[in-house]
Formats: sequence, C-alpha cells, structure tokens
Amino acid sequence: MPKVLVRGASVRVAVYLHTLFNGGIERVMFDLAAEMMRRGIAVDVVVNTLEYSPMIEQLPKGASLVNLECRGFLDRLPRLMRYLRTARPDAMLSAGHFSNEIAILARIFSHSKTRCVVTEHTNLGVELKTLGRMCPRRFAVPFLCTLLYRFADAMVAVSDGVRMDCERLFHLPPNRCITIRNPLDATGIRTRSMESLEHSWLSAGGPPVVLAIGRLELQKDFQMLLDAFALLRQRIDARLIVLGEGSQRASLLARVKQLKLEPWVEFPGFVANPYPYLRLAKVFCVSSRWEGLSVSLLEALALGTPAVSTDCPSGPREVLCDGRWGILTPVGDSRAFAEGLLRAIEAGAPEMSEDALQSYRVDSVTDRYLSLLLPGWNGHPVEAFPQ
Repeated sequence: MPKVLVRGASVRVAVYLHTLFNGGIERVMFDLAAEMMRRGIAVDVVVNTLEYSPMIEQLPKGASLVNLECRGFLDRLPRLMRYLRTARPDAMLSAGHFSNEIAILARIFSHSKTRCVVTEHTNLGVELKTLGRMCPRRFAVPFLCTLLYRFADAMVAVSDGVRMDCERLFHLPPNRCITIRNPLDATGIRTRSMESLEHSWLSAGGPPVVLAIGRLELQKDFQMLLDAFALLRQRIDARLIVLGEGSQRASLLARVKQLKLEPWVEFPGFVANPYPYLRLAKVFCVSSRWEGLSVSLLEALALGTPAVSTDCPSGPREVLCDGRWGILTPVGDSRAFAEGLLRAIEAGAPEMSEDALQSYRVDSVTDRYLSLLLPGWNGHPVEAFPQ
C-alpha cells in the first residue's frame, strides 16, 4: 500500500471515495477539504482505485492523495482497514455507494477510534427504480444501509428531499439523518468566471447559447435535452453546449446526428474551469431524472445566469426556491423543457439576493461538517498549507 504523507498538523480527516469521477461529489469534497486545510486540519483523499481522471488536477493543494490500489471489490475493506490502522485519522468522511458501507465496516473491524460520517448525495430511491427488477443492487443497497448506517457517528444528506428519501428507504428514526447543503464558493466562482474563453458561439451578439454540465450518464437525461433543443430550434436560432464526459457519449452523438443538429450542438468533454461558459451562456439547464442537490445549478445562480431545471427528486426545487429563482418543468417532458428554455431566454434571470446564498457558504457548511467530524474541536485558520 502507498505510503501515507503525514504532515505536522495534529488533526487529520480522511475523505473516502471510490475513485475520482468528473462529477459534483468530488467538487463538493474538494471544497470541504480545502476549507478544512485552511483551518489547520490535514486531509487525506482516500480512493479505492485511480486511473487517470481530470479531477486529479483539481485536488486541493496540501491534500494527500492515497490510492488503496484495490484490484477488486473484495480488496476495499481490508485495504481501508489497513489505512485506518496506519494513518489513524481522527475522522473519516465518506460519500457514495458502496463507500459509505465499506467505511463503516472498516471502522468497526479495525477497532479504530476514527469517527465515521457518511453522506448521501443523490435520491437513491429513484435511482434504484431504474435498475432491473432482479438486479441485486436494487435490494442489497437498502438492506446494507438499513443494517449498517446505525453504526455511523453521523449521517448527512445534501438536501431535504434526499434526507426524506433516506429515512423512508433505510427505516431511519427521526433526526438520525441531517441536511447539510453543498458548499458554494461564490467569490471564487465569480473570479474564475472572468478568465478568458475563446469560443465563437459565446461572443457578444451571437445566437443564445444553452449550457448543460454533467456526466454523460442516464441520470442526466441529455437525450431529453437534445429532443427539447430540437423543438427550441423550431422557434429560435440557438446553440447547445454540454460539458462533461461519460458512458453515453456515443449514443448522444448519434442522437444529435439523427436530429440533424450537428452544426448547433457541441460536446467538448470535461472542462477544468466551466465558469466562463456558465457566465457567458444565455441559459443554464438541468435535465436530470433525479439529483441530490445540483452543484452546477447553484453555480449558475451565483453567476446570475438564467436557470431551467426538471422538477426532479430531490434538489432543484429546493435550490430554485419552488421556482422563485428559476423555471421548473416536469421530468422527461421535452416539450415543456423547450418552453422553459424559451421563457428563460426571453425573460432573463430573476435577481437573486446574496442572502439566499448564505446557507451554501463554504465556511458555514464546513462548520457544520466539523461539528460532526470533530465535535468540540476548537481549531482556527493557520498558514501551514499553501493555497
């Protein structure tokens, strides 16, 4: 197992993930890690396996990347147990399946005193319904979570909808799971959005550009977005840019060709800094079948970009305050989504107050996580780690 880099900080937190995808969970965990390090806490980002990922370049400065180098599912538990015994972090924050379950078991079987906090970032009830009726995961996840989550020191959901879904699915008692919304560094996002971007579609005076950001997977329902965009183009001249990578790239490009949209649709792949795109787009959209709490939707609001989202479980309605800050449409309805895009393009964005973003501030969100990870810890910002 790779050597763990130990720093001089007296407090250490492990952030445990399966791997580094190009998704919102990694960005959330990296923001929390950066803020914890600013306060003098050492952070290890621990992953089961790691092939090349563009998210490696986004790892916060000062964080250790610990690759457990698991060759298969059965390697995960013993290798995480060994890490806990060797590094002895004060607390461990895990995210996703089956990382949460493995984290709890590793803490139990290693006899570690490490506090364990598990986090849920998606509406699992809806996701599981998309699996086949006889798919083992459809039954294994609720069973394991119901059995194991009672042994976690705390459980966090990123939205009220996710929390209620977990309470129902895992038979949790009241107050066992709490809601802590994803952090948003509005100042940093606005600064990075001003970086130069050379793209002919995003120059002043051109046709409106619709932007979507996310992994190219079934959950995001970009197939429906393409159908809606085809309907939108019957009304106005417009362009569509979808940032992200995933397993559905080939089928999405095939759908673009089938709809004869090639001149007006781009899939540039993963972009390390999407914020200039987000600032310059005429409208940002979320076409998902389900979410937890859309990070990109929050970022669009911070930049004042008009937003359209499906009213999927669970996050968009909470983020958009029941439609006050953006347009909500029924899930899977391409015609309604096209109408929503047209309304947003024509009407622009409502002016969102800074007060509405306060509950997402990185420092306040990190405070709430630290109250669970390190109860009673009275740390303060230090200059021990480069920013």
